[in-house]
Amino acid sequence: MATIRPATVDDAEAIAQLHVRSWQVAYRGLVSDDYLDAIDWRERAALWRGLADAGSPVRTAVVVDGGLTGFIAWGPVRDEDPADADQEVYAVYVDPERWRSGYGRLLLTHALATVRDSAAVILWVLAGNHRARAFYERHGLSADGATKIISLGAADLEEVRYRRPPSGQAAPSER
Repeated sequence: MATIRPATVDDAEAIAQLHVRSWQVAYRGLVSDDYLDAIDWRERAALWRGLADAGSPVRTAVVVDGGLTGFIAWGPVRDEDPADADQEVYAVYVDPERWRSGYGRLLLTHALATVRDSAAVILWVLAGNHRARAFYERHGLSADGATKIISLGAADLEEVRYRRPPSGQAAPSER
C-alpha cells in the first residue's frame, strides 16, 4: 500500500537516485545522451539534503510502496512573471518502472490539495515531453502561453509553463 509522507534528510540519496534515473529515461531523445549519462546522483543528493532542511520554503513529499517510489517538490513561485500564482511545482518524478501506476497522480493530488483553492499553481515542462504534458492536462493544468529556453549541456531546450487557475476560474485554454 502506498504512503505519502514528507521527505526527510534521510530520503536525500533515494530521491537523488530516483531523480537521475527518471531523467535518464524520460528525457532520452529530448536531451543529449552524453548529458544524461554524466548526471551524478551524489550531486543531486546534496541538493535534496539542503531542501530537506527545516528552513527551506520548498515542500517535498515522497510516496513509498515497498521503497521510495516517487517524489514531488513545490513551493514559492520563482518566475519574474508569476502569472498571478504563488505556488510552483518544481518536480514530480516516479520510478520509471512504476509509471502509469497512479503514483504520480497521488503525489500531484497531494501537493495541489495543500495549496489554497484560491491560489493558482504553475509548473514548467519541456515542450517535447508529451507524456508529462498529457499527465498535467489530465490533472487540470493547462499551458498558459509562457515559454522559456533552458540550457542542458550543449542544448537549448524550450519549456512551456502550465497553470492551474484558482478554484472557480477557467483555465487559460477555456477562456
